[in-house]
Amino acid sequence: MSGAEQHDGPPEDTETERLFVAFWPDTELRERIEAVAAPAVERARARPVPADNLHVTLVFVGNWPVQAREQIEMVVDALDIPDAALVFDRIKYWRRPKVLSLVAEDCPEALAVYQREMSAAMAALGWTPETRPWEPHVTLGRKAERSVRKMLEEPLVWPCRQVALVRSENGNNGSVYRSLRIWER
Repeated sequence: MSGAEQHDGPPEDTETERLFVAFWPDTELRERIEAVAAPAVERARARPVPADNLHVTLVFVGNWPVQAREQIEMVVDALDIPDAALVFDRIKYWRRPKVLSLVAEDCPEALAVYQREMSAAMAALGWTPETRPWEPHVTLGRKAERSVRKMLEEPLVWPCRQVALVRSENGNNGSVYRSLRIWER
């Protein structure tokens, strides 16, 4: 357990915030994703994900004590962002959650190792790891009414240069994501 104290979550009276760590796009990449997503989201009759919410989740932390946020920052500080890129080549419909996502055929090993190392370090802090394997994707639309699957004519290359610690807040029109800190390679 590497000396870290394991806990089952914050005490009942501890203020928490809903957090995740993600690859974060720059403005140009965000605009390119929007352009690729718009026709597919419309065809699927899905609710588009706001442009400012587009990301690739590395670790979904969930509710975490506000006063312990620096623990997560220390984990990200300790890991070097790999010099690698994700190549998104298709749009896929996930039936059960009714979600339309941009997905990559392959994930570079360096990025998979980075995600596993981050998960392991978070688990040492008491976070409960996801049991499913990591599948890098960008959620484009939610509550899709019909399936849309499409191979992109030109793959979208995402150089994974920015990692963000993000807080998810409930807004009037769904979740609003606020980057709390961004690390750059």
